[in-house]
Parts: sequence; C-alpha cells; structure tokens
Amino acid sequence: MASETEIKPKKRKKWLWIVGGILLLIFIIAIATGGEKKETTSGQQFQQAQISQSPRETEKEVVFNIPSLIRKNISEVKNILGKPVNEYDPGYGGTLPTVIYQKNGYELQIDYLSSTGDVVEIFLAKNTNSKNELFNAGNLDENSVVYSIKLQPSLQPDIVKYTGVHIYRWK
Repeated sequence: MASETEIKPKKRKKWLWIVGGILLLIFIIAIATGGEKKETTSGQQFQQAQISQSPRETEKEVVFNIPSLIRKNISEVKNILGKPVNEYDPGYGGTLPTVIYQKNGYELQIDYLSSTGDVVEIFLAKNTNSKNELFNAGNLDENSVVYSIKLQPSLQPDIVKYTGVHIYRWK
C-alpha cells in the first residue's frame, strides 16, 4: 500500500505540471493575440488620422466644375466663374476668342464663337503625370455621354506625361 500512496502524489505532480503548462501556454497565446489586436487597432487609428489630415488624397479636389459649364455660352460661363484672368480676341485672324481662368495651379482656357458666344472647347491645363488628377480637378467623367475628353500628351514625355485635357463635342 505504501507504493500506491507514492504513485498518487507523483501522478498528481505530473498532472499539475501538464495543467500548469497548458494554462501557461493559453496565457501566452492570449497575450500574443491580444497584442496583435492592439497593434492593428492602433495601426487603424494611425491610418484614420492620416486620412483625416490629408483629405485631398481621399477626396476629389475639384478646382473647376467643368460639367456645370457644358452647353453654356460665354456670358453664362463668366457669370459662373467670374472675371477671367485674361481675354484674348484675335478678331478675324482665324483663331477663336479665348478667356482664361487660373486657380490652384490649373489654367482653364475657354474658346468660343465671337458671333454667338457659344463655347466651342474647354482646355484644362496643368503639367502632370496623372490623368486622374486632371479629371478630378475638372470634375470630369471619362465615360460621359454629354461631352468628350481628350488628354493632351506632353511634348516632353520624359519630364511629364500630360499638359492638360480637352473637353469638347457636346453630345
């Protein structure tokens, strides 16, 4: 019988070590996974803070709302945009009169017929490598059914891809 009492404490110690080891392992796993969740949460908070500090990256920066100018004559355009920075009227020289607006590093050139005031073409100009930047600045839809757009490639593509976008052919 003495041997039975000696075996029971040894088995109990063995089971205590096994249970203790399992509890310790669970505790370590809980700390490890809990720490990752905290890092993810703080990482998400950091990303959200960056987004709130730089809205231009997440939102469209509309400089000129070009769709609001479609099918307007030059008088209506001037009422919407105000006084242009420059006006050019060549008279009967073969080129169209042009008004120019500038804002936030962009230039908006509007050609119109002097006889009727009808807008013929709008050109949003800025040297950029991003067509999306141009489209966002003009609030333009590449697949519009109301107007057509054509990117103006740069003459120096090694420096910059585009110099602007033409908006024309009202549909």
